[in-house]
Amino acid sequence: MGGEVEPAKYFENPVLTKSGEERILAWHNTVLRDKQGKIYAILCSGVDITERRRTEEELKKMYTELKESQSQLIQSEKMNAVGTLVAGVAHELNNPLTAMLHFIQYCSQHTSKDDQLYPVLQDIKHETISCIDIIQNLLTFSHMRREGKIFKKENLETIINRVLKLLTYRIMKENISITQHSTTGIPDISMNVNNIQQVFLNLISNSMDAVKESKKKKVSIDIHCDGKYVQTIISDSGCGISPENINNIFDPFFTTKPVGKGTGLGLSLCQSIIKAHNGEITCESVPGEGAKFIILLPATTENTEKSRERRDTTTENTETATTENTETATTENTETANTENTETANTENTEKSRGQ
Repeated sequence: MGGEVEPAKYFENPVLTKSGEERILAWHNTVLRDKQGKIYAILCSGVDITERRRTEEELKKMYTELKESQSQLIQSEKMNAVGTLVAGVAHELNNPLTAMLHFIQYCSQHTSKDDQLYPVLQDIKHETISCIDIIQNLLTFSHMRREGKIFKKENLETIINRVLKLLTYRIMKENISITQHSTTGIPDISMNVNNIQQVFLNLISNSMDAVKESKKKKVSIDIHCDGKYVQTIISDSGCGISPENINNIFDPFFTTKPVGKGTGLGLSLCQSIIKAHNGEITCESVPGEGAKFIILLPATTENTEKSRERRDTTTENTETATTENTETATTENTETANTENTETANTENTEKSRGQ
């Protein structure tokens, strides 16, 4: 019988066997027509492709794991190379900058505050301290290591509250809504307090930068227990991070900020600090819907057990960052504290670096 044979159509569908096992069948269906164009038969052939599909899935999984391992290896080698270069340059710059700072401080002490040179010296001192801060960040980035004598148990809520207090003036000035959620019984973490505070100061400041042009200026901070870890999620209502950039945000010197607004060391430094604490930091983002940074830090064992006992009574607290002091007082206190702490820390650190 003459007629037309239509091109075969391909279908896949799961079927259940008598034993209840699910198998995947691949079907090729062809319609046969006679000379008048009427269908007189349908030709179907099916093949069991379950094993082939499983093999393909395993191969895909292995390929993905291989790519991730290769990416981690390349990143590790790149970070080591950059770290070695940065460490050398930072050490070479650190000593002359320290000498400059001491000389400027000496000149300031022997210059009257009424002298027209006094404010100039203060400006030079401020910029020199900024340079030393950058050098210290470079050194921290290049060889982040765990020094037992500066690690102590501290509660993460205390650190974050301290950071929010430092940012109070900016929060009020830019009218940003900061919401903090935390569960009761958050265990302590063995940490370098200054470094962890720097991490959250950086992340929260970045979130505030992201919502600067948004209609809804919201930053949310969520702290809760995740097994043996304390998980902190910092999310914002900003513009988000584009897919082509999200894989590079932790690379040293990578930044999407305008020239002069960022060095690109912030997130790479945060990652180095978190890894030095045996933790993990990741980022999730949908363009136009904001970004979310997830930080995992290991809790101390004894506190983790206590936290589990109290977990049944867990409640959620919501706090909106506010201030009890006036904007003027906050600004003066923050600037004074930052200046004094920076001078003391930099002087001690740079004296130590001379011996190195």
